Amino acid sequence: MNARNKSRKSMLKIALFSPSSPPLPEKVEKGLEILEKEAPNIRIMRHPVKVCGPSPMPYLAAGDKEQARCLLSLLESTGPDYLWGTRGGYGILRWATMIDLSRLRSGSMPTIVGFSDLTLLHLLMLKRSIKGIHGPLISTLPGTCPEDRHALFKCMKDGKAPTLKGRGLFPGRAKGILVGGNLTCLVSSLSTALEPDWDGKILFMEDHRESLYRIDRMLTQLLAAGRLRRLSGIAAGRFLDYGAEEKDLENLLRERLGGLNIPVIRDLPIGHGSRNAPVISGAMYSISGDEALLVPVEGL
Repeated sequence: MNARNKSRKSMLKIALFSPSSPPLPEKVEKGLEILEKEAPNIRIMRHPVKVCGPSPMPYLAAGDKEQARCLLSLLESTGPDYLWGTRGGYGILRWATMIDLSRLRSGSMPTIVGFSDLTLLHLLMLKRSIKGIHGPLISTLPGTCPEDRHALFKCMKDGKAPTLKGRGLFPGRAKGILVGGNLTCLVSSLSTALEPDWDGKILFMEDHRESLYRIDRMLTQLLAAGRLRRLSGIAAGRFLDYGAEEKDLENLLRERLGGLNIPVIRDLPIGHGSRNAPVISGAMYSISGDEALLVPVEGL
């Protein structure tokens, strides 16, 4: 838990931000309605969402320099306990490397919440050993099942993530710092300042709307680059809308990951669908391929 002692607060303060694609007002409003009903201890500090300057492209919420300045301003603010992304999409890769890492101070900054393109922000914060919550965005809360919404709210209040069960692919047990998120974003971080330290880590990954051959290509790139062989375990979440049969995805994962000799589990309730349980990026976890469990050893 960071120095702000979130777990001891009766009211958590949240700042909304849009670091990737433009926010969708209707979806944001529906997400905020859920917060009002299900999480009365969460108070939104900034709404409507502030847009940090003009956007050079229609798929970006704001310009690159403006986004970098906006994030640093929010991180250095003394008000919010959490920075919660409104939407994923694309954009963070363009500007995250502009952030001066010396200004990121572990233990004194709000925690980032989100997934999809926000994977890259979690990777950025890990450069200074700052943990984050990989979980639903404000706009995806309405489509997230009640069980996982409750787990997220509990994680934000108590700093503790749930134990997750999937399906075992390869046996074994290991412990390591959890890193990962969206597979496409992870691959795009290679050879950039955002690329994680892979040694001894447990990698979690998920994706959607990526064809089976594209998932193959990304896993193959990670293999060819020698990254996967440096891990202690792999925890795969949900891959959705990949245009093939379930058995084809399982065969691909077995074929690409089988020679690593590390525990591998799949089908964890993490991803772009209704199941998107929170996990803590940068926290110590244990993984059991025999029991198909991903277990948090520490919290925020």
